[in-house]
Amino acid sequence: SVMGGHDGGAQTTAQETPAVDVGVPRKLATNLFLGECAAAHNAELLAMLGIARVMQLVPAPTEGTSAVVAEEAAAAAAAVCTEVVIVDDAAGALAAGEAASLLSDCATWLTAATDEASVLVVGDLHGAAAPHAAWIACAFVAADEFADADTAEAAASQRAVVRAYKACRRAYPALRMSAQLAREAEAFARAWRGGGRE
Repeated sequence: SVMGGHDGGAQTTAQETPAVDVGVPRKLATNLFLGECAAAHNAELLAMLGIARVMQLVPAPTEGTSAVVAEEAAAAAAAVCTEVVIVDDAAGALAAGEAASLLSDCATWLTAATDEASVLVVGDLHGAAAPHAAWIACAFVAADEFADADTAEAAASQRAVVRAYKACRRAYPALRMSAQLAREAEAFARAWRGGGRE
């Protein structure tokens, strides 16, 4: 990826993104892990990490190879976990202006699930504009942090989203998120603090 910014006149160069083992989930918060679909296939590691539930994000209706990968990940996770939830057509919800409802439904499920055991949020983690699993995880972590913050200022929700996004980037350095997805996560964090939290 090309890093931007002003560095006193020196030219910024492209840097190699370190390889990430897609079969290994990464811990983002207490009882919350993030991973690619391949992480749902790692039954031994899921059991060792105490992951009992999986939320799989499918950004758009899938066909062909994408559908097979999504179905295989869900089946593999179901063999090990007590519950697998599939969040289907997140891109459609975003385009229809229903991001807040989607994030609220996901956060409500994640709140209950992470109170009981570890949860893995999986899906495609590529592309900045399409809703991806990291967007759901980032919005949830930010909303949870902002709900406990000392201030209800909009800037505090923005900082919570930035911190959650940075945690996701530490786990997956090539991860990107569009400004629209970040704004939706910030708006959701404010709404969750304002009474959407169950």
